[in-house]
Amino acid sequence: MNFRLFKHKKVKKKESQQPNLPPYTHCRNCGHELHGQYCSVCGQKAFVTNQAFKQSIMTYLDTNYAFDSKLGHTLRYLIIRPGYLAREFMNGRIARHVHPFKLYFFSSILLFGVLTPLSWSVNKSNDIINDKPIIDTTQNTFKKVKVNIAESELKQDTTIKIGTGNLSIKPDSVKTSNNKQEATIELDSAAINEFKNYTPKSGWEKILFRNLTSVSKKELTQKAISYSSFAVLFLMPIFALLLMLVYRHKERYYLGHLILSVHLHVVLFLALSLSLIWGMIFPNSASPNFWIFLAMMVYLTISIAKFYEQRIAKALLKALLLLSIYSFITLLAVGAIGALVFLN
Repeated sequence: MNFRLFKHKKVKKKESQQPNLPPYTHCRNCGHELHGQYCSVCGQKAFVTNQAFKQSIMTYLDTNYAFDSKLGHTLRYLIIRPGYLAREFMNGRIARHVHPFKLYFFSSILLFGVLTPLSWSVNKSNDIINDKPIIDTTQNTFKKVKVNIAESELKQDTTIKIGTGNLSIKPDSVKTSNNKQEATIELDSAAINEFKNYTPKSGWEKILFRNLTSVSKKELTQKAISYSSFAVLFLMPIFALLLMLVYRHKERYYLGHLILSVHLHVVLFLALSLSLIWGMIFPNSASPNFWIFLAMMVYLTISIAKFYEQRIAKALLKALLLLSIYSFITLLAVGAIGALVFLN
């Protein structure tokens, strides 16, 4: 009995080591004879189309996004060995790992398409996104503001002129905190009515007025996320260009710098995704953004040190230079996104 069991396991192991045969002998696309899972003429993979829905989804992900066993070890190498996958790509070892651009689209869909909207729906206490506009003219007040006022001003109702609106302070609204007198003040209805009756003049002013008073915060935020995902597509090549300028003496073509830039942004997206997951699981805990920034700084330094074969100290200085320039460019991109959101 034990001998039969041993023989059965040996046969199963031998069968598992055999290459996977295609489900049919000739390509369904071009008719060429198949000698493996992929057609040698048109490149189409041989798979069964009449299959269960779950299996068809996995086949689609496997074909288009390499959502198979390669994803696991690619992510492992990407995280624990900075710069390694970029060197592997430049050395021609591409098929054993998930392609960098497929990896980027996977991480961007995870961050911008799944986790970010999901975090909004989970965190109900977050008032950033709702169906009300930024300036809600249907209410009588804009926002409550706490200010420190002198004791002499508390004997009677006080009106303070701020811009075109008035701030009314009532004695019964004052609270004592840390031996300081604070008053909760609100814009009065006159300022609201003045804003309602305001007529924009230029075209840009009309668009801005409409987005502030008619378009909800949720729609504006969705536009901002959409523009941000496209902005990264332009920021990645710019960062690659910065790498090329800083390491111009390494005599590498632009593609090598771009591959490293893609991998760095993938790790950043995964780190931000982890931050969103942390916020959904522990909504009242401190944000890990500082530690993410510190980890990304270390990761950037090690990546360029390994990829360009440079000492850590010198790589750290160049990483600081790259991060300073790239942060400034990112701020410009954020300003451009804000202009597109409110003026488009």
